[in-house]
Amino acid sequence: MTFPLLSRIHRGARRGSIWVDLIAVFLSLLIAGCGPSSGTEAAVSQSPGTPAAADPSAVLVLAAVDNGFHRVPIALTTDYGFLVMNAGDDEHPIASVSVGFRSQRRIIQCGSLAEFEAALRKIPAGSTIHRHERCLMPASRGLADEFLAGIDPTLSRVSITVAPEPVITCLCGR
Repeated sequence: MTFPLLSRIHRGARRGSIWVDLIAVFLSLLIAGCGPSSGTEAAVSQSPGTPAAADPSAVLVLAAVDNGFHRVPIALTTDYGFLVMNAGDDEHPIASVSVGFRSQRRIIQCGSLAEFEAALRKIPAGSTIHRHERCLMPASRGLADEFLAGIDPTLSRVSITVAPEPVITCLCGR
């Protein structure tokens, strides 16, 4: 069995450019996706409110948030979930709530509390929904207090249970 990376390093050592080859190997490992998902992490491309791709192994993404270096997907890991986030920035906040339906492979993007409530009403009565969040700081940072204050009352108006603990996606080191 041959190992292309090792032979490349060996050739580089013979040419005196081992550092360049080592850096290339390191960068290729980073780009290859050696992350906690241990394999391929496919972000599903979808239009708001439409079913996602039919591939059942593809990750269903509520939204992607900035970790300071790049955008990191927050995957739907429960049957039903939602993510409240600021799709803008601190100076120009844009309220966005993503509601996910894993069995339907569907994400509904909501820009208002009324849209959020309408999406929640599509979840069967008696179901449990999980709040998805990012680590260190809320994805909703910067949104108007009035909007954030309306999330819990909206959730209480529908016939579903909200899980007591949020599902946290760690963005550190990704």
